[in-house]
Amino acid sequence: MMINFAESDGFGGEVNLDDDEPYVAPNSNDSRTSNVLDLSKFYPRIDELRETISECEKDLEKLSKQQTQLFKTTKADKIVELDKVIDTDTLALQAKLQKCQQTLLNIQKENNSIQSDAPELIIRRNLTDQVVGTLSQVLDRYSENQANHKIKTKETVRGRMAKDPKNFPEDRVEEILDQQPSLGDIAVGNTADRVLNHLQSRHQAALELEASMRELFGLVQEFAVLVRNQQEMLDKLETHVDSAAEHVVKGTENLEKAKKRSKKNRKCICIGLIIGIVVLIVVVALGVGIPLASS
Repeated sequence: MMINFAESDGFGGEVNLDDDEPYVAPNSNDSRTSNVLDLSKFYPRIDELRETISECEKDLEKLSKQQTQLFKTTKADKIVELDKVIDTDTLALQAKLQKCQQTLLNIQKENNSIQSDAPELIIRRNLTDQVVGTLSQVLDRYSENQANHKIKTKETVRGRMAKDPKNFPEDRVEEILDQQPSLGDIAVGNTADRVLNHLQSRHQAALELEASMRELFGLVQEFAVLVRNQQEMLDKLETHVDSAAEHVVKGTENLEKAKKRSKKNRKCICIGLIIGIVVLIVVVALGVGIPLASS
């Protein structure tokens, strides 16, 4: 049983794999090998996944009880408190489910990348399929829970506003429902205007948050460009440093050669001077000796 999670993450988004490196069977010298696969690291991953999915099932049951309690509560402060708790727990549960989903995607990718005839590969795939089936059931229950909660919230909000037509005129009810309010939103204000103002302020806060996130994203991009430019400058500086080092080495070699040539030149000059002096002495001696011989 193979489920392709790559199309959707189950929450209206798309899951992207971070690890694109294929899994390679250990000790595989051929494109297909019958070597025994090491499952010592695989079993703990599967056990951890099962434990996390089990926690998600318990969290989902807890969430359902909280939602039931919310619809039975009539006190405004208690409704607001429960509404916040439900939102927090829903986000936490969703994060856990997405983490399980991502881990299973990676494992499925690894299984498909293994080129082996080893029986351990069949064990890997069977265990993976079992966990995929369990997670799929929890995801279906979660999606059903969220859909039912949304419908029941709308019905309950409509019913509570209908009981107070003075503060919630019929023409304002639909306007409020279009904003998809929670029971906590209705409990905050006791009139249509207050509820709408609260929803609009919340919507404005969401827009400001989105704008700040876009600004942050822009800053991250600018920082990435700056880092990239600085890296280019560092690369150029490193190139210049290497070039300078080469010139220093060549300069040192040239100095050594010049030093040797200088020594040779001095030696030649000394020898030349000595020969010149000897020749001069010989010439002088000969010049003095010739007159003496004639007299």
